[in-house]
Amino acid sequence: MPCAAGPCLRLPPAHNATFSQSRAWYALVGTGLHYVADLLAEATGTQPSGVETARLALDALGFPIVCWAWGDLLTAGHPGHRIRAT
Repeated sequence: MPCAAGPCLRLPPAHNATFSQSRAWYALVGTGLHYVADLLAEATGTQPSGVETARLALDALGFPIVCWAWGDLLTAGHPGHRIRAT
């Protein structure tokens, strides 16, 4: 079903049956979480150069961005965010 401004996005939201630990970054669209790279590719017709590019582009557009954390991310945090002794 087309929208007034063009074709509507019909990307299904993320689902636990298709969860992958290599897909950590998601954007909230309405009530659904969408993997950032898939969302940007669907919206623009071009695969982004990387997850960071997709995440930053969607953040700049005002989409809430969330990270799915597991394992060491929950217990120790992101390695780049840890305080290092000097």
